[in-house]
Amino acid sequence: MRLPIMQISVDTRKLASFALVAFIIGGALGGLLFNYGGVYVPTSDLSNMFGFMNQFQSYDELKDYLVASESYDSYWGGPLFSFRGRGFVDDMVIMESFPMAGSDGAVEMISEALKGSGESLDFSGTNVQVEGVDEADVVKTDGTYIYYAKGSEIIIVQASPATDVRIVSMTNMSRPVQDIYISGDKLIVFTAQTPNYRYYNEEEGIGDDGYRAILTILDISDRASPEEVREINMDGTYFNSRLIGDHLYFLIRNPAYIYDDIVELPSIREGEEWSTIDADCIWYPNNTRGWMAYHTIASLDVQDSEAKLTTETFLLDEGSTIYVSPTNMYLISEGWWRESRITKIGIENGAIKFKANGTVPGYVLNQFSMDEHDGYFRIATTGTNNDRRSGNNVYVMDSELNIVGSVEGLAVGEQIYSSRFMGDRVYLVTFKITDPL
Repeated sequence: MRLPIMQISVDTRKLASFALVAFIIGGALGGLLFNYGGVYVPTSDLSNMFGFMNQFQSYDELKDYLVASESYDSYWGGPLFSFRGRGFVDDMVIMESFPMAGSDGAVEMISEALKGSGESLDFSGTNVQVEGVDEADVVKTDGTYIYYAKGSEIIIVQASPATDVRIVSMTNMSRPVQDIYISGDKLIVFTAQTPNYRYYNEEEGIGDDGYRAILTILDISDRASPEEVREINMDGTYFNSRLIGDHLYFLIRNPAYIYDDIVELPSIREGEEWSTIDADCIWYPNNTRGWMAYHTIASLDVQDSEAKLTTETFLLDEGSTIYVSPTNMYLISEGWWRESRITKIGIENGAIKFKANGTVPGYVLNQFSMDEHDGYFRIATTGTNNDRRSGNNVYVMDSELNIVGSVEGLAVGEQIYSSRFMGDRVYLVTFKITDPL
């Protein structure tokens, strides 16, 4: 059982003054990394854990970087050779593990509920974290129709008037549906292709028929007959996405590895045209840190069928969480030394631009542990000190991801289980895990 429960409220406006105290104390204490007395003192060592971002100048430079990264991984107990690409069991997510939307009888339940609701039908959209930044779901509505993903099918249900609820169309996407969006008369669908084999074949090597994320845009002007207008295939697995206005931003990940002395680069296919992301278009931190993956951020104007796909690719630790504001995307990855590495990428009007990176101690729980407010990035983490005692922290960072304010050591011995930033405050709920025996 989990006891006790503690709710904490912190006014983030005051953290800048705490940072000044930290600076004064830091001279006497020598720049402690963890100060459970209450204030974190930034140190240059922590910043150097992540380093600055650069772009590779050539394929050979990328290859040398990956070789060095693999050596680091081996030193810390990881695999000596990074043969963990498509076709290997340890990196595979089996078909059943992809989000399989829907269940039998759900459409009938929706229909019956709507019929019993009367003539007047209010509706709401997806519960999103940031106003104006839509998030994907497996059920969407525009107030007249409900769009429902079930397995590999997209089901459109007429929801209004409530007395005439009926299934309008069912579209088979041939692959597991992971997420959907509605944008006017466009239905945006993410599906997954998984390998049709489970083991590496020594003679054939790693096959081309590996993991792919597929973005499909359907014209639903006629809800009874959706029509595909665009399909884009990308190597890797779909991780997350946001829709801001007409611009869709999505993140695709795939492993960075060397096989048979060749670096496999991510590729994109639309129609019969294939393109590969060149090495000199890939961003990387200036220090190597073991197992890494390509993170490709792509943007597309979903209302313009002729719009070009815009991409930027980053070679990072396998990211675990993203936070997205109307103008920025923050990728969070977990470092070896119990720190969170933050990559800030500008996203505006379809453009994608690297802005900054930074590091804070501790790990984040989820996207709600982060927030952007008045030009500052705020993040709540749970970390541990050298005595293996947990503590919870709140950091405020400027536009360059420098720490300008912080409080550490909240609810020592507990960890964050819920967090929300609201205006100038952050609310944290922490639990202490105890042995009931």
